[in-house]
Amino acid sequence: MSTERGQRFLKELPELNQDLPCAPKIIAQLFTQTVPWSTDSNEDIATTVARDQGLTARVLTLANSAHYGLKDSITTIPRAVSLMGLDEVRSMVLMVAALGVASSLKGRDDFELAPYWRHQVLTGIAAEALAKEIMANAAELGIDEQLDPSECYTTGILHDLGKAITAIHRPESWQSIVHLAQSRGLSHSDAEIRYWGMDHGVIGGMALVAWNLPATITEPISRHHAPNSSTPSHRLGAQLLHTADALALLTDNPEALIPGPWPEFLDTWKIDQEQFLADLAIRAEEPRATSLIAQLDN
Repeated sequence: MSTERGQRFLKELPELNQDLPCAPKIIAQLFTQTVPWSTDSNEDIATTVARDQGLTARVLTLANSAHYGLKDSITTIPRAVSLMGLDEVRSMVLMVAALGVASSLKGRDDFELAPYWRHQVLTGIAAEALAKEIMANAAELGIDEQLDPSECYTTGILHDLGKAITAIHRPESWQSIVHLAQSRGLSHSDAEIRYWGMDHGVIGGMALVAWNLPATITEPISRHHAPNSSTPSHRLGAQLLHTADALALLTDNPEALIPGPWPEFLDTWKIDQEQFLADLAIRAEEPRATSLIAQLDN
């Protein structure tokens, strides 16, 4: 293990071109403009998006996909904001960013892109559903923390960003980690820790900090493989993302052996695993999921 190699990579992350569809500062500005307490108008948001023609086209393509199920065509960003609301536009911008990173891996034979993107989408859907269920029963469960289902959905879409960034910017390290996991029978995150003392959650979280995203997103992503090590104020979010990750994996591979304390969290939240997995399998085949998965090919 070379922790020095890993720490050097983390220090370089803010300066790396992460193959985004637009500059990180535009993403950060749009996130700020679309929070519930923003005083910016729809036109202000549209002006920011319009600074990058590629982002504008991608946002409108996604807005008109079956993912949102809107009957009328959307041809302008102000109309997208007015029809979908700030939460959806914020999630959409970050999905476009995640797609931009993932799409740069097309054609690579050492990175299984389609399963990767499908897993991001399913984890987002699982995280959103878990957040809704937990918040609906918060009083009964004795939970004081607040979870925003839309934000949990976003963390799910972004949670394995660190894998893509590693494959793009450290391809030799990526290949070494994959080989280590396969040859030693390790999980990918355990192989990463053995290789350079950190897992992809930390890498992805650090990249998102460079985008100036809030800790409610970056902290759960950083700790989704070690949720109980998260700071108390973000521990529930990390536990939820850890659990959503496991349930998304089980949706595609019911026989998978997934390490971690996620079964304990389901028990604590009084969520029936079999029923949740059955519901998630249905959601995975609905237009909201399939159309977003298909965006990878656009």
